[in-house]
Amino acid sequence: MILTFTIPGDPVSWARPRKRGNATGFYTAPKQAQYAEYVAALALEARPRGWDASLPMRVEVVAVFKRGKACKQHDGMHPTRLRYDADNLGKLVLDGMVGVVLEDDGIVVDLRIEKRCEDPTNPGPRTVVTVAPLQTS
Repeated sequence: MILTFTIPGDPVSWARPRKRGNATGFYTAPKQAQYAEYVAALALEARPRGWDASLPMRVEVVAVFKRGKACKQHDGMHPTRLRYDADNLGKLVLDGMVGVVLEDDGIVVDLRIEKRCEDPTNPGPRTVVTVAPLQTS
């Protein structure tokens, strides 16, 4: 059983929680919290009946960015000069899926994250997520 869903719009990267002034507590940026909730809603909608969220999982995250200066470097398909780290793009997606399709993000044993530039034949920024339980023998 494989779960695949697409998050439309610009990919959002996880950011370190910030301190507000002299306050003792930290807060998560609203954009980040909203994105994680959006990921959860889309994952829930795509989750097949009988999905077992406790199994070891393989996750693939493909973040597709608008064509720009970053895509004109290197090979034209993989942005090399984006400020987003691949691991932070994946972390926010995983955080959004916890409790919906993943029991905990610690059950992910195989994680692949790719940053790509939009293809002219399939334009538009988005993040495509594929989740599959590892085959047990």
